[in-house]
Amino acid sequence: MKRGLRTLAFTIACAFVCLLGAVAKDTSTADSQLARRLTSPNGHERQVAHSSLRAQRRDTIDALLAAARSASADPRLDYAKVEAIETLGRYRASEACGYLVEEIEYHAPVFVLSPHPLNGYPAAQSLVRIGNPAIEAILDRLGKRATDKQLRISAFVIELVDGKELGLARLEIALARAEARLAKGSLSAATERENLTRLVHLFRSIDFRDPKESPSLGKRAE
Repeated sequence: MKRGLRTLAFTIACAFVCLLGAVAKDTSTADSQLARRLTSPNGHERQVAHSSLRAQRRDTIDALLAAARSASADPRLDYAKVEAIETLGRYRASEACGYLVEEIEYHAPVFVLSPHPLNGYPAAQSLVRIGNPAIEAILDRLGKRATDKQLRISAFVIELVDGKELGLARLEIALARAEARLAKGSLSAATERENLTRLVHLFRSIDFRDPKESPSLGKRAE
């Protein structure tokens, strides 16, 4: 009986290995065909290949967002969340900026020590990798309630993307626009102006070159 079970287990394992090999072979063949089409002299073939790549990118980003949003009490899934968030940044996935801004305070359960001022904050680091679209998403989010910690981390993201001078100029322009909308009776601009005022104050007061100021060291926002 035991010998029969061992034989069955071995047969299943062999079948699984063969299946993995077939899948890998199919994937490799598809990639080879795609590479050939990208350099084809036929314009239609090249267009189809580029459309395929864009579709793959959309599917990949959707899958990464789904993985990142899968909240669980299981700490092992937290690692999956961190990895998904980091990969969104490596993909420069501007489509994910809204989600990443909402998660800007999220602190990884375990992380490698690094001198990066946003070390341990994977969503914030991914926003930095994405660049300008991330700053626009941060500014769009300022119409909602924001904690001091959110604003402090946002200030570091903006400085790392724009630098101190350009970042401050961008914030002051956004503040002036919010004040103009508020003067015209836009009630929704009140929260935005309040948050921008706080963010501008933070941005001016933070010494971004001082490691003690960085969110990664746990300095509380004032």
